[in-house]
Amino acid sequence: MEAIPKTLVFLTAIILLLGCASTVPPAPSPETGTGVENVIPTNDTSADASNDSSNDTSNPPPSPDNTVSPPPENGEVENVQPSSSEYGGLTPATETSLIFQALNDGGISDAAVEYQTDQILIAFNKPTGTTEENAAYFALGVASSFAQPEQMLYVQVFSGNDSTTYSVKADTVQKYANGKLNENQLKQAVQVT
Repeated sequence: MEAIPKTLVFLTAIILLLGCASTVPPAPSPETGTGVENVIPTNDTSADASNDSSNDTSNPPPSPDNTVSPPPENGEVENVQPSSSEYGGLTPATETSLIFQALNDGGISDAAVEYQTDQILIAFNKPTGTTEENAAYFALGVASSFAQPEQMLYVQVFSGNDSTTYSVKADTVQKYANGKLNENQLKQAVQVT
């Protein structure tokens, strides 16, 4: 049986102390303002041509290198988000944020997430309206879409004072997503402690 990584124990302690993890938006700086005013689209057509976005060259259209490629012919599902090794531009902090956002979008709003080069650690309280197992497998699926095949995935789900940890290699979940493993084979590969 594999030992629980110290970082997962640390995340567990944080969740227990705080009750849940949350994000706090950064305070606006005097130089940049809140940033919101720059992203809210308006339908105001009374603006003069100097405010016309068609004259804006600060955000050019994508270059041919950034085009979207067609889906693979073999039907395999590919990672939804680019990983740090594919593009070299995403840091572990960015990966952590993307995983947190995907979990939040799926109804797990109190997750603690840590992306490391050899593992991804996720801990959260069991959401209402679902089972612990369903929530854990959803989190494993999210983590695997951002993971390299050799990374280990650890998901710890809290239910009251109890917790259960689900661990599996990312490659296994990715094979399941690609139809190379069935549900029973996936469940056999996942260690539950």
